Amino acid sequence: MPAATTASGRSPVVGLALLAFVLAACGQHNPYDLPKYDAAVAGQTPTSTGAPSGKITKSAKPVRVATPSPQVKFVPADALGQGAWAERGRSVANTPAERAAVTAVVRYLSARVRLSNTWQVDEAQLAATASGQAVTSARERAERQRQQDRRSIGRFVVNASTVRVNGAHATVTGCHFDATSEVDRDGNVLIAPPGGVLITMHLQRTGRTWRVLDWPTRPVPSCDWRS
Repeated sequence: MPAATTASGRSPVVGLALLAFVLAACGQHNPYDLPKYDAAVAGQTPTSTGAPSGKITKSAKPVRVATPSPQVKFVPADALGQGAWAERGRSVANTPAERAAVTAVVRYLSARVRLSNTWQVDEAQLAATASGQAVTSARERAERQRQQDRRSIGRFVVNASTVRVNGAHATVTGCHFDATSEVDRDGNVLIAPPGGVLITMHLQRTGRTWRVLDWPTRPVPSCDWRS
């Protein structure tokens, strides 16, 4: 991540990505070995859509254009050229219906993280993976980022710790790893990565298509995505 570096000068996000690559290369499909959470408990404290949190920092380092992650399929709008993206982490989904619901969550969060970087809402992608309040929340997120002149950079690892399907309805709860930062127009970090965030989303199926229905509106509890 720009401006937020370790004592050795290496980016924490790059270090985490490297660690995930090394673990995958050693035969471990996913390093995020997560506990299961009760969706009812997780849903008691909904999540925020970008409310400021974390330590505010500034950097005097000059802006340097970074090479975007291979998972960034768009032109990054941030000064460092890093972009923001979501990637699939650990999932407990076993049935085709459960896996389809988790895929919808990943796609929705991919759109949400991307618009936090570009301020541009991909209406087609949203319509394919979300409806109702989840769509409205994503649009509001893009506008809020634009008004505050902030962009998200880095990765958001989507974990599905509990998946429940009941007919045409599903609930997906995950202790996600949010390694995204909020930066200003010069690439200075304004809000540090929050880390583990416990989020529950509800979905509905129309035909074969699952769509996310809601994005919580209050701060979510933190969680240890490594335990």
